[in-house]
Amino acid sequence: MLSKRKRAADVLDEKIIKCTMGYLRKRMSQENLDVVILLKLNWDLVTFVDKSKAIVQSKSSDDAGGV
Repeated sequence: MLSKRKRAADVLDEKIIKCTMGYLRKRMSQENLDVVILLKLNWDLVTFVDKSKAIVQSKSSDDAGGV
């Protein structure tokens, strides 16, 4: 299970990314914006996989512990 500090850091990271994306979206050419959006989508997929692994691991440890 993620600690409160880790979850808070994840939320802060997400807010920073969203603010940066909003700022950049207003200032970038369409070509550069497309690259940034692609990178953001890749980042979302990576963090989703990490969260999915944590959920699966948590469920398997609950099953093993008889909870």
